[in-house]
Amino acid sequence: WDRLAFDLDVDPADINADIPETLVDEAIWDLAVIALRNKMAVPSCTGPNTAMWCVVEGVTEAECKRYSTWDSGNMRLKWVPDPDGGGYCKMHDSWQWNQDWDPTDESAQEMCANAFSSPGFACDKSGYDHASALQSGCTSAGGQVLVTAGKTTKTYRLETSEQWDWDEDGNEVVRQVLGNRKFCELEKTCNWDMDGWYTGGDETKCRTAENLMQNGRAAQLATAGIVENGKKMACLECWGPWCHQFYFSSPHMCAAAPWDGDQCGPSTGGGPDNVSSAALLTGASGGGDGYKCRRDELDNVTACLDQRVCPIPAKTSWQSDYDVFTWNCAQSMCINLTADQAFCEGGMLSSTWLPEWKAGNGLCQIWGTWDQNGNLKDASNKAGCEAMGGGAMWWEGRAFRPGTFNDAETCSEYCNDGEYPPQQQCDLDSSQCDTSCAQCLPQDTNKRDGVCVYTGSKTWDACSSNISDGYTWSDEAHFCYWDDNTGDEADCVARGPMHAFYTCVGQEYDLCQSYCLSLDYLDDVSCTNAGLEWNWETQDCMHSRWSTDRAWSMNCTNQTMEVCGQVKGCWWDDGEKTCTGTNYGCNNRPGNNVWVGYTDLAGTAMSSFLQCRWDEWARCPDQDSCVQAGECNDWWAEGGACIVPRQPNEFGWAKDCWEMVYEWAGGASCVVTTTRDGTTKRVQKSQCSNITYPGARWVRRAETQAECDAHGSICRSKYDDWDIRGGMNMDKDKCENKCELLHTKASNFRPGKWAPAKTRPLHWVERNVSRVNTWEEQSVSHNKFWNFVMKGMASLYATALESLLMCKLDAFTGWVPVFAGLCGEEGGGIEEGLTEVVYALGTDTLACGKLSSAKPRITFHGSYTPAEGSSCASVRRAKSATVKFQKVVPVDAKTRRLLLTSDRRKLTDCTAHRVVKNAAGAVVGQKVGSGLKVTGISNVQICINPSVTQRCSEYTVNDFVELSGATYSLPLEKTVTINAQGHHCFSGAESGKTYVPVKLDASWKTMTPTPATTPAPTPLPTPAPTPAPTSGTTTPAPTPATTPSGSTTTPAPSPATTPVAAVVGQAQEVTGETTISAGTGTTLSVDPGSGSVTSTLKAATAGAEQQFELAVTGATVNIPVSLMSASQQVSLSPVSSAAAIAASPAPAGATAASEGLSISLSPAMEVALGFVVNGLVARRQAKVYRVHWLDKKANSWNPLCTEHTIDTATKTVTATVQKTVQEEDGFNPSSGCATSVTTCDGKGGTLLVFALDSEPDCSSKGLGGGAIAGIVIGSLAGVGLLAGGGYMAMKAANPTPPARFISSDNPNPMATSELAFSATPQVMYSPAGMETKV
Repeated sequence: WDRLAFDLDVDPADINADIPETLVDEAIWDLAVIALRNKMAVPSCTGPNTAMWCVVEGVTEAECKRYSTWDSGNMRLKWVPDPDGGGYCKMHDSWQWNQDWDPTDESAQEMCANAFSSPGFACDKSGYDHASALQSGCTSAGGQVLVTAGKTTKTYRLETSEQWDWDEDGNEVVRQVLGNRKFCELEKTCNWDMDGWYTGGDETKCRTAENLMQNGRAAQLATAGIVENGKKMACLECWGPWCHQFYFSSPHMCAAAPWDGDQCGPSTGGGPDNVSSAALLTGASGGGDGYKCRRDELDNVTACLDQRVCPIPAKTSWQSDYDVFTWNCAQSMCINLTADQAFCEGGMLSSTWLPEWKAGNGLCQIWGTWDQNGNLKDASNKAGCEAMGGGAMWWEGRAFRPGTFNDAETCSEYCNDGEYPPQQQCDLDSSQCDTSCAQCLPQDTNKRDGVCVYTGSKTWDACSSNISDGYTWSDEAHFCYWDDNTGDEADCVARGPMHAFYTCVGQEYDLCQSYCLSLDYLDDVSCTNAGLEWNWETQDCMHSRWSTDRAWSMNCTNQTMEVCGQVKGCWWDDGEKTCTGTNYGCNNRPGNNVWVGYTDLAGTAMSSFLQCRWDEWARCPDQDSCVQAGECNDWWAEGGACIVPRQPNEFGWAKDCWEMVYEWAGGASCVVTTTRDGTTKRVQKSQCSNITYPGARWVRRAETQAECDAHGSICRSKYDDWDIRGGMNMDKDKCENKCELLHTKASNFRPGKWAPAKTRPLHWVERNVSRVNTWEEQSVSHNKFWNFVMKGMASLYATALESLLMCKLDAFTGWVPVFAGLCGEEGGGIEEGLTEVVYALGTDTLACGKLSSAKPRITFHGSYTPAEGSSCASVRRAKSATVKFQKVVPVDAKTRRLLLTSDRRKLTDCTAHRVVKNAAGAVVGQKVGSGLKVTGISNVQICINPSVTQRCSEYTVNDFVELSGATYSLPLEKTVTINAQGHHCFSGAESGKTYVPVKLDASWKTMTPTPATTPAPTPLPTPAPTPAPTSGTTTPAPTPATTPSGSTTTPAPSPATTPVAAVVGQAQEVTGETTISAGTGTTLSVDPGSGSVTSTLKAATAGAEQQFELAVTGATVNIPVSLMSASQQVSLSPVSSAAAIAASPAPAGATAASEGLSISLSPAMEVALGFVVNGLVARRQAKVYRVHWLDKKANSWNPLCTEHTIDTATKTVTATVQKTVQEEDGFNPSSGCATSVTTCDGKGGTLLVFALDSEPDCSSKGLGGGAIAGIVIGSLAGVGLLAGGGYMAMKAANPTPPARFISSDNPNPMATSELAFSATPQVMYSPAGMETKV
């Protein structure tokens, strides 16, 4: 991503998924998106379905629509009307015919024709086996055939394609094939039924949600009646462009006789208002539509649950948290509204007094009445009740569900925390796990808490006698249980003796499921055909758990009533007073069976009652379980698998699993398969034998890190995941000692992440049709996108290759000229002024905002590691830095003598390495390694190999010195550590400085130089006497000294001004010329003229190094300390923009946006200038703001053609002023200025910000002659690097032969006498369309 960001000219530290939303700068993101789109934009069709159309002609609209449902299988069609008339009958989806996502027109047409010719017809019957490809099969199933074979077919391309082709010269090229805009925008879809599941593409059905069909049958939606302002509305959840009805959106529902299925006529009607029977709702789908008898006109809970009959609305004790219905009035029954409790319980009727009903006032439920013969007249149904008379009436029973997400207010968002029903907002403590927690759960979520079994009542009669205490008999499990248990084991045990608690929760995998396993059926087909159930989790066949119990030894006959009631399948015949039936124990089931799991009462409870199952995808209930769960990428073990190690072939590589006739299992293993009934299937757990399949073991999906690691390890190629050597669990040392091999885990585990739950947006829309796709002039091109990504990867590869080339060649190009020069007399041919040889060890491009996460650069000579506090060595806040790691060797007279010496002994002791002196000039230590430097970033850790083996024993203290040219600095007193490679390391290395590891004497600070022996002075010769003057010669009198006219006597020098020490982070007010010390031996002299300057020494940060910030009215200047000279000088003062513009008119169409600044730097250096621009606002700018400098001689404003940073928060515009600009004749002249320019004293150049309508022309501005020359020379240096060998070979024979350059851009050779290369022209070829980088 860093390389891609550099290509987009954005800072990867600003555009990063880890940045909190509250800190995201939307303007920066907008610009990045625009840059990305411009990289890959083509005019094309965009949307959820941009695949090519395959159309059959000669089919009418009615015929096409008949085959538009899912019933038509792989020949599903779709009619697309054309506004210009007619329409097109197309394959509904591209997967039905297209095996290539981007075929050529010719291959697409061929595939389309084949799709309609084979099988050559469509069938509209879902029960028809489409794979049989027989028309007779369709008609036999009651379907209708549409013959398509022989009809004309056509294809239409929607999306613009970029396809590889060959030009006339045989070169590979990419051609753009434009999509069809008309067909792109022709197809429409229903916004709530985009796949046509209900509407089949019918626009009227889409808008009304009526007369819907599903799989050839009438269907109704619960939400079809939701209306707002006369418009049919829907609540949608969208995933990109694809939307569907939100599953939890539903209107209110008042269900009548909810427990009587579809018996609306005989079960509903009557009541206090004597309502008629409810109409039967047919074809309902979704949203609780299993309740077919409805009174949805009763739109609130009190209207539905009539308080003249019902209890006060409340949840029942047996309801789960997931159930949103109110059920406490759902019982259908015969009632008497006027009977009081005394009458109800008086014995005249078979009746029960219900104290909570009738809004808590009590209600009489009538079971029947006794006739004169003592027979009970049944009133438990509507007909019997209404025949009684005497105030008896039928209550149909009702349940109410409130509407959810069914209006504009509630259909806005929901909490996506996995809870049901979902809430509209997330609670503050609502969290969720990003993975699942495999666990044992009951089939019925209402039984999640467990069951409390009462073993004291072993028959239905005995249990029923305790019904008032909350006990209930289970027909499935044949035991009595406490129905009021809340799931707490302690509450169960507290009930007293003979109470036992059982639960699925917390059970281990092997004990979770108790069931009767059939050994006769080994696959799902034979199992289900035999009427049994296939257990997908354990991959075996079992008898139905509700009809089977654990193994029982007794038969039903000859058992007592008490024992008879305990055995499932046995029942007590009260008339015959005998136990009869068939024991449902596993041992009595047909076939060969075995009971799996608990064999006591726990087995019955967990199998028949709770029906415990292992759920791999269960929701994690808390943070601890989430973190421990995680996810292993062993998908191949889903459902369990019998695996064996991969076998090596004769060459040592692991065989592919298909060579072993098995399935792939994560690299180290293969899943054992076998063929049964002509079908290859996995071996079951019971068959996974180490004898039958050597090395076999049964595994299932790992749930923990340890289980995932237990899948073993593999030895593979570093560059090919599929190139696996040996087999499972190869020893790490044996693997990694081999060339280019890597020892890794066979499967990887990702811990779960527990995080606050987030809401997902919902959309409240009118039911309508809209275009499936849209045509965009700037659509994303897949090809351009991948080219963009590949360019980023190529950049990484180029950097690695560049480092490799530097490593191999730089040492030669650095040293060969030195040796060539040394071949002359006493090295006289060496280049004048050469003091050091520098060559690269590696190069990197690093993101300035992410240095702390950058990888270290490690070489034999040493390494550097960016860390917290590292910064790019740039004037401004750069996005990236090109970082070079270089070796530096001093070349002074001593080095030359050593290189030329014939006395090898001078190179074998430590004398030559005694180069370290203290402040007194005493030799106090030796160098123990090479000089290394890092350029481009500062404040890094640098480690250097102590490669010098000649050591002076008196030096024991580790330290570093700086190397400048051939001069070693005083010891730096660094804290030195030794890394694992034995290299000497310290932190805080600055960009561009060369560091050398040294060893010092323990007393190095106090040592003094050894006095030199003074030789005896040589006597001076006695001079001869001076002869007397000859006759006629006169000796002139001395002339008194005179002062020339107009001159003044030179005063004695003033004492040096003591620099003011700067304190990091503390502002200093400067008035008058002041010298400030940075504490590094570097000073800054500041001249504020007649005004004042605020100076602050800023500490280094992750984005910038240590620098002085100088502020005047309306502007700031940032001066990096590392780039300053030892005695840097700066003069600066504010300039009125109005006065500047009056003297020097603004560029055409521009207006001054800031106040001006006058600045002079001696010596010139790059600095960053920041100007306050009050017109900046926090939105996309209509104006372009650019810093300009005044050419005082030409009296014209020129733009700074460097990167500008615009900060809308601080309202500042920042840019770098280069040295080349400061060195321009017109920037800061002391004479020769234009007439109207008033300040021409050489004390500063003028700059200010202008607001422009468009970017200024920088095609020929901003680069001085020196910069242009640097570019030319830098370009030639790349050629020189590769031609270095020829250069060195020719140096001695021909000092300055002409060089010739030939390139594809300039086939005519160009001669030069300034550079010397091989006399034979060297031609460098570059593949067409590829950029080269050295």
